[in-house]
Amino acid sequence: MSDNINYDNYRYDNNSRRTVRTDGSPRNTAAPRTTRKVTRDTSSTRSASPSILYDARGVRVKKSKFSNEFVKTLLFLVIPYIVINAAVFIIVTATPKVEVKVSDTDNYTSVTAKFTVSSLLPLKEITVTMESEPIEYTKSGSSYTAEITKNGTFYIEATAVNGMHSVGYADVSVLDDTPPVIDETSCHIEEGILTFTISDSQAGVNWSSVYGTTPDGEKSTPTSVDKEKGKVAIPMVTDSMELHFADMVGNERSASVTATTEQMAVSGPVVTETETEEETSEESESGETEASE
Repeated sequence: MSDNINYDNYRYDNNSRRTVRTDGSPRNTAAPRTTRKVTRDTSSTRSASPSILYDARGVRVKKSKFSNEFVKTLLFLVIPYIVINAAVFIIVTATPKVEVKVSDTDNYTSVTAKFTVSSLLPLKEITVTMESEPIEYTKSGSSYTAEITKNGTFYIEATAVNGMHSVGYADVSVLDDTPPVIDETSCHIEEGILTFTISDSQAGVNWSSVYGTTPDGEKSTPTSVDKEKGKVAIPMVTDSMELHFADMVGNERSASVTATTEQMAVSGPVVTETETEEETSEESESGETEASE
């Protein structure tokens, strides 16, 4: 039935906004719902845009959102271009991130350093050094652990597959690598006993390691030790002595002590060889004078 319909017998009425027959009779309700462009009646008081489409029943046909050339250009050219270039830029410039943390020491001989490396791209290489010397490290997931046994700069460099690299470092100064020291101004000799003050700011002095030796190799041990004040008293049987001492982690040091006339004068007058010769000549002269009389 729809094949015998002549669409020239229909027109769009602007007043009623319906499709009517040209002979004025009502439109055929059985007319097919076919999309076609309807020519507007220019004599009508109302005008419509010629680009608007209506079907045979007078229903407006909506255009696709993608039919606009600007929208097509934006969706299929501009946005893909921006997205692709942004992705390329991110991949080319992606840089690893390194975070380092050094824990406190409980023995003053070693310390644990932990560091993490996060990267958008796979890592190509990780270099770990201590004072420019490579050290071993272990990996656990995305974190790494290294054992440090000396003070200095702990340095990490991570390189991604795109060639970008990042560094992280930490200064380690908590380990005890310095032996104890003697306060030279505290050295004092009295009645053949040498007293001095010794200290160590980190691991502490190993008091059992303190002793002295004479030039002949004779060993002299302390007679008293005041650990709170760090004061040591040790017999000095000769004019010179070599002192030996260490801290609790094994850092050793030695110091030479020589008894001079000025030091010995602290405990009383000291008779030198010159003074003895002068006294002997004076006694001889007085004896000769008495004999001549």
